[in-house]
Amino acid sequence: HTDRNIPPTLLQDQGSAQQEDQNLRLTTEWTKDRDRWTHQLRVAYFQEGLLFDDSIAGISDLTRAQQLIAEGESRLRLNASHSFNFGLHNTFATADHPNFDNSAQQNRFALFASHSFLSINKKWQSQVSARTEWLDGTAVPFTFSAGVDYRVLSWLMAKSSFSRVYRIPTLNDLYWRPGGNTDLLPEEGYSGEIGLMVHDRFGKLDFTSEVTAYSRNIDNWIIWMPGLSFWQPQNIASVWSRGIESNTQVKMQLGKVSFTLGLTTNYVLSTNREASSTNDQALNKQLIYTPIYNGSGRINLQYKKLSVGYRHNYVGYRYTSTDNTQFLPPYQLGGFHFNYRSRIKKVSCLWTLQINNVWDTSYQVLSNRPMPGIQFMGGISLRFHRPTKH
Repeated sequence: HTDRNIPPTLLQDQGSAQQEDQNLRLTTEWTKDRDRWTHQLRVAYFQEGLLFDDSIAGISDLTRAQQLIAEGESRLRLNASHSFNFGLHNTFATADHPNFDNSAQQNRFALFASHSFLSINKKWQSQVSARTEWLDGTAVPFTFSAGVDYRVLSWLMAKSSFSRVYRIPTLNDLYWRPGGNTDLLPEEGYSGEIGLMVHDRFGKLDFTSEVTAYSRNIDNWIIWMPGLSFWQPQNIASVWSRGIESNTQVKMQLGKVSFTLGLTTNYVLSTNREASSTNDQALNKQLIYTPIYNGSGRINLQYKKLSVGYRHNYVGYRYTSTDNTQFLPPYQLGGFHFNYRSRIKKVSCLWTLQINNVWDTSYQVLSNRPMPGIQFMGGISLRFHRPTKH
């Protein structure tokens, strides 16, 4: 349950918007291991309620949504090299809102299967998967993925994958009022990536670094675009998204103290590849609110049950117009976290304290919507585990 005030935009003198969320999430799983077989059944129920109230704008409405998810899966370990996985999945979702014309719902049923292979010398590893799905009884296009990993050296791994992508519009995309677009088409296209991973030890130093280059060509890309009075989802005929991402981590153990240093970088180009009109200024331009550069650095010290860390994030320019003439400036955020683990009889406790935006940076994620300055968050997580006598 959360209850929060929503700050006014930079174009408003004052605001009275408030949002209350009530969420219930229940999940259960049953697993049976038997010789070479593993069987699993999973069921989940999600119930969400969102009450939005703005006395100045004269808005007060309630959105309710439910999801019931069921999945059955079996895995066969044929031998040390081959394993097979197959199962079925069903998701039934409904949503009610005063702005919906009627109660919206979706029922998705899918069959899936995969095969994993590991060579005897453990240098080659591959996986092939396939999925076929029905939306409200109507078949949707067949999707698949295939990936191969090859250990070039003891410390060097090469990776590659290729897949077909198909994404159905969500209930909000289709029916939200104002803004929902029932004429939206599903996204479909192809995605591929290649990468290298280095992992080696130098005495007490553990070094891991992974670099991945990817390319995705998607037709009917779904994107929410700002209008004169509200946002609305639209299809972009063709989008080419490509880039390079990296993740590097250095870890050192010095007695009872563990030291970790990490760096993550992202370079992303997501451009419109097809003009919607003769003089379309969005052609070959970066999609709005998609930064070309972003990254983060982190440092963490752990001593026994105490962990202390700092993370620094950088987000580059984000264009706010399709012709890339308007943009939001880059920003940097820093934050500290403190974690302490304790145990009271059969209950394990995790105490947390976070100091976010520690440098009190003034920034915007969406145009004209200021984000909070320095902020504090504290909490405790309790976990109770009582094993059976077996």
